[in-house]
Amino acid sequence: MARAAATESLRKSNARLTSRSDNLPTTDHRDQILGASVTRDNIFYLIIGALVVVIAALSYQLYQDRKQPEGMRIDLGPNGLSIEKK
Repeated sequence: MARAAATESLRKSNARLTSRSDNLPTTDHRDQILGASVTRDNIFYLIIGALVVVIAALSYQLYQDRKQPEGMRIDLGPNGLSIEKK
């Protein structure tokens, strides 16, 4: 029953992607006045922000992987056992 009501309200909705210059009518919703806030510019900024966050997280992870550990380094290679203190 609730799903049918939600589907019907989506059919009646006239939400669309717009540019900044469009004047959209406001809608009354739960005692608040809301305008259509989904614009192409907002989506563009959302995508750019998400890309910045992903690049920052991957850069930090790469930095952590390449950072030399502090303390003692024990290496077992073809020349035998090697211990270095940093």
